[in-house]
Amino acid sequence: MEAKKSPKADLESKKIIFTEIGLAVALGITLGAFELKSEDVKLENLEVQQEEVVEEEIVPITTQDQVKP
Repeated sequence: MEAKKSPKADLESKKIIFTEIGLAVALGITLGAFELKSEDVKLENLEVQQEEVVEEEIVPITTQDQVKP
């Protein structure tokens, strides 16, 4: 069975060019993303909060009585 496509519509010969263009665009987007700067946020109105000291309860060690046989 023969292919019914015309030779003009066959893009198989241009597959390498399309791949190279796609890789170049992806590399450009990646490099552009690394070059973006984020603005520094000013922390002028924040109050210093002190941490609460939580005392741990000391649980007494319990032992079971040994039953002599």
